[in-house]
Amino acid sequence: MPPPLTASKAADATAVDPPGAVALVDDNVSYCVQCAGALGKVVLFGAYGWNAQPEPPALPRNVVRATDWPQALVCLHAHLDRLDENQAMLLG
Repeated sequence: MPPPLTASKAADATAVDPPGAVALVDDNVSYCVQCAGALGKVVLFGAYGWNAQPEPPALPRNVVRATDWPQALVCLHAHLDRLDENQAMLLG
């Protein structure tokens, strides 16, 4: 079972550095791209004017779009499940 999800508001990419952070949900394309290198999964949330461009730039592989919270939760829980599986393999 995945650990409980927690949320906090961050002002810049340095805030993705708390111990144990593995994912981010945000509605800002540039912030998501900026944070992608530090996290296993980044969810670009919503289909708003400021994040839905006619020809969006290529997103890093670990950045996925979610149009609503149920879809965002599916993405996050799938990522956490993979982390749990990897940890179980490592610990044998």
